[in-house]
This record gives sequence, C-alpha cells and structure tokens, in this order.
Amino acid sequence: MSLLIWKISDCWELIKLDNKNVQVETILPYGESIRPLITSSLLTKYDLKQFLSNRGVFICDAEKEVSVPIICTSILSPEEFEDLMNRQTTKESKVKRVNRRVNWDASTNLFDAFKRYQIPYQEMISERVNNFRVIQPTRFVALNKNNKNELALEYKIEREDPTKDWSTLKSIHEARILLKKTDKNILEISMESTANETKELNDKILNRVISYLKDQCFIDKNERVQKIIFGDFTNQGRIEFLLSLHSDDPIEVFTFKEITNIELNVDSKGEIPDDIEWMKNRVKNLIIKGQGLHDTMFLKNPNYHDCLVVTSIEADYEYDYSGSKGICKIDYGFQMKSKSFTKQSEFEFKILKVNPNSQENKKKVEKELRNRFDDFKSKKYMLYKENEKKERNLPQT
Repeated sequence: MSLLIWKISDCWELIKLDNKNVQVETILPYGESIRPLITSSLLTKYDLKQFLSNRGVFICDAEKEVSVPIICTSILSPEEFEDLMNRQTTKESKVKRVNRRVNWDASTNLFDAFKRYQIPYQEMISERVNNFRVIQPTRFVALNKNNKNELALEYKIEREDPTKDWSTLKSIHEARILLKKTDKNILEISMESTANETKELNDKILNRVISYLKDQCFIDKNERVQKIIFGDFTNQGRIEFLLSLHSDDPIEVFTFKEITNIELNVDSKGEIPDDIEWMKNRVKNLIIKGQGLHDTMFLKNPNYHDCLVVTSIEADYEYDYSGSKGICKIDYGFQMKSKSFTKQSEFEFKILKVNPNSQENKKKVEKELRNRFDDFKSKKYMLYKENEKKERNLPQT
C-alpha cells in the first residue's frame, strides 16, 4: 500500500492507494523511503533533533541512531518534508579543493610505490550508516605516462538523494585525489570533492594511503601531514594571509579585481576599537556583499584586524595562461562544521564562475584554474610562513 498526497485547490489530502503504478512524483516518502534524506550528511543531528522538537517530540540524546528511527516511523506532512529539504545546502555541486603536504623519505617514484596498492573502499564504508556506494573504483594512475611522480585517483559515488527530484532517487558525485612528488622530496596532496560524503571519504582514503606509505617506509613513521588550518593563524595573521591572495601572483596567472563577499565574526576576546564596540557580543556571523569590498575599513585598516575573524572571501580575478583569458570568481576560506569554526577547520577553495573570452570548454578551463590557483595559494602560504618565521627571530629592541 502507498500513501498519496493529492493537492486539491489549496488543501492537501492524504489518500491510501493499493495501485503500485502511481506517478512517483506524487508520493510523499515515509518509512524506509525517507531514510536516505534524513541520514544525509548535510542534515546534522541537531537539525533532526530540532525537527522532532517542532513536532512535540523531545529526545535527550541527539545522535542520529536515536532520531532517525523515530522519524522513519512517522508520517510527515508536505510542509515538514519541505522543511527537511530546505535545511540542505545547494552549494555542494561545486568542486571544493583542499591541499596537504608531507615529506617523502625514499628514492622510489610514486608510480612504483602505488603499483600494487588498491583502495579498500568496502572497509571504509558502512552500509548501515552511509547512503551511497562507490562506482568506478580505480587505483592511482599516472596523469602522464612520461611522469611517474604525478598520480591521480578519480572515483564517483552514487547517492540516494530525494532532495533533487523525488522521481530520481540517485545522484552521482565525483571526487579526485592528486599526488605529486616534487624535486625537493615533498609529497603534495590535493583533494577535490563535490559532496560531504566524498569529502569524508577522501579523508578516509588519505589516512589509509599515509598508513600504507609509512608501513612501506616511503614516509617516516613520525612524519605528520601538513595542512593549512584555522588555528595556524592569529586573527591578524589570518587576514594578512587571505589578503596576500590579492597581491601579485608569482605564477603570473591571476590578476585580482575586487572582493564581492566577506564573512566575518567579531572576537570578543580581542581589543575592539571604539567605533565598532557595539558589535561586541552581538555580531556572530556578518556577511557583507557588494562590490569593491577590499576597500572597506574592516580589511583596509589594520587596527581592526586583531578583533576580526575573517572566515571566507569571494573575489573576482582576471586570468591569463597559455593563451586562455577571461574572468573567474573564486570563494576561499576555512571549512565550517556545525555552523562554527574550530582550530582544525581547513582552508579550501572553489571556483564559482568562469567567463572565458573565447569559446572554450568551461569545465576544462575551470579544472586548469583549480590547479593554478592551488599553486598560487601554496606559494603565498609558504611566503607568509617564511615572513612569520623571520619576524619571530627578529632581535628585541
């Protein structure tokens, strides 16, 4: 038996149907069919707890193991189902990229190091907890047959996703892990994801890869993977690093135009200038949208930098590489988890828009721009760390 939600004028009516051949877009999911939506990593345990509270159901334990079975045994109204869908973000389809690095401790090239290694996907995915499966699983393969020190792992997941279109329960999300061993024996790692599930799976894969490389003595057992994280910076240093991405590009690809979006918080522990004292303990997350925001007092005046926590910036750039020219919009900052930032929040970026001057394939241009911006950002970060080290070693006067 199925449940059919039928709209008559402005009223919703619940009808029981014995005919299994009903139009799927008219069915309101319930029972096990609602599980893919509520187990999605885009809905937090607090989202589900609040959802139940709105229905008059109060639970002490917010874990999904408690809330999911309760919701699965309930019949949702159209408004409640829409509320659950609206809680999910629409930004996940954009490719997000993070990068890490670790010292390589062997003369072996990457291709030889990985030629017998297979990714143990099934050991990392629990069917009881996850709502997806990996398709097209592959090993790490060489990007160029003439270069044995650049490898890539490209895979996709098929996810049950009723939020896009209930008549199409499954959606495909791509992911990518790039490995590059430099001449200085540094293993550079770039990870790309298009959904929270692929981001989490990338982390699990990388942890397995690093363990394997340590077991095989390609990496020293005491070596730690280096990340660009929120806790690496003071408030002032974080702003200095982010603003350095608006200065001259050492790889001569990007030319900064303007900031169009800033997200910031006020650090009540810092010394707050008198003219923004009113923001103390009031402003938790301020989003400023517009044009030419790099000229605002918050970014231009260093007197504000100690008390401001800039978490995300959206900026326009002109790009020029190998005869390809145009304008792109890039969003970069630190990953937010559960609507807050921790010291371990990692720097990531995504290209929001690409407008080539010629009739080029936008996806191909975007892919190349991710590689170029990764290089640009990494060089700026290394320069920032070098300058920071010099300042710490300056003699006291």
